[in-house]
Amino acid sequence: MDMVDSKTSPTVSVAIATYNGEDYLSEQLDSILNQSRSPDEIIITDDCSTDRTPDVLSHYEAEYPDIISVFENEENVGVTKNFSKSIQLTSGDLIFLSDQDDVWSQDKIKTQIQTMYSTNSVLSFHNSTLVTEDKYDIGDFWSSLVFSPTSIQESETWISSLLFRNFIQGATIAMDHRLKKQVLPIPEQWEHDYYIALKAALVGSISVINKELMMYRQHGNQVTGSPAPDTVMKIHNALQNGKENYNPDPEKWVILMKEVESMSEDELRLPSQPVIDILESRIRFERNRRVIYRGGSNYTIKTTSIAKNLLNGRYSQFGYGPFGLLSTVRDIISSFP
Repeated sequence: MDMVDSKTSPTVSVAIATYNGEDYLSEQLDSILNQSRSPDEIIITDDCSTDRTPDVLSHYEAEYPDIISVFENEENVGVTKNFSKSIQLTSGDLIFLSDQDDVWSQDKIKTQIQTMYSTNSVLSFHNSTLVTEDKYDIGDFWSSLVFSPTSIQESETWISSLLFRNFIQGATIAMDHRLKKQVLPIPEQWEHDYYIALKAALVGSISVINKELMMYRQHGNQVTGSPAPDTVMKIHNALQNGKENYNPDPEKWVILMKEVESMSEDELRLPSQPVIDILESRIRFERNRRVIYRGGSNYTIKTTSIAKNLLNGRYSQFGYGPFGLLSTVRDIISSFP
C-alpha cells in the first residue's frame, strides 16, 4: 500500500478515546487546537467517564462546534474498543491518535504530514519526552525502551522487530485513512497501538521521526505508562508483579496469523511465509509461558515449558532484556509454588 495521492493539504482527523481524564484533558485539547497546522476534525469517544470529563468535553464541543465532535458510549467498553470507535468515526485523509493527558508540540501535525508524504508511508511515529504530572522532564520514551530507529530501515526489519515487541507509542501515531479497512475492528485481545503498527508494517511503509514531538505525562491514573527506566528496576517490577498480574495470551497471535494467511500477496508488502514462521514460533513461546501462570500445573510441567523455550531460543527472540533475561528470570521465579 502506497501513501494516498499526494495532496498539498490533506484533511486531518484526530481520534481521542477518553475515560476519567478531567485533570489533564483541557491541556491536551489546547495543544491540539493550537497546532501550527490545525486539524480539520477532532473525534472524541468517551467511555462512560464518572468524573468531570463529560463536562470538559461539552465545553470544548460548544466552543469549537466545527472541529470537535463528542460521542458518549452507552456502556463502558474498554480502551481498545473505545479507540476502534473513535477511529471508525473519523473522515480525514490522515488520522492522528491522541491520549487524554499529554501535550503535543506545536509542529507535531505539520511534521508528521511532511514526513509521511516525503517518504510515501502509511504510518508515522516519533519519540516523546517523558514528564511528571507537573511536566518536569525525566527523559525520553525511546531510551526507556532501549530503542534505536537507526537499526530499522527495511520492511522485513520492521515486521520482525514488531513481532518481538511493540515500540510504537499509540499517541505518536499518524496513519493513512485506508488503514481503517485493515485494522478495524481491532480485536479486543490486542492493544490498539500494537495491532495498528503490526498491520501497517504488513501492508505499507512506516516512517520514524527522530524528534520528541509530545510530552508523555506519567501519573498514577493513566491507563498505560512508560517502561521502567533501567534493568534493575525492570527485574524488580517483574518479580513484584508476580503471576497474578501476568497472563500470556497466545490467542491474539493466532488471530494475527490467521489474518496474515488470509491476505493476498498483493495486499502484503513482503512474503507471507517468513511472517507466519515467526508467528508460529511466537505462539509456541506464549503457550509454553501460559502453563507457568495458569493454575493447576505442577512444578515439573512448568520447568519443562521453560526449558522448551530456552532450548529453542525463544526467550532470546521474544523475551525482554538482554537475551530475554528478564522474561526468563520472571518465569523461573513464578514457576515455584
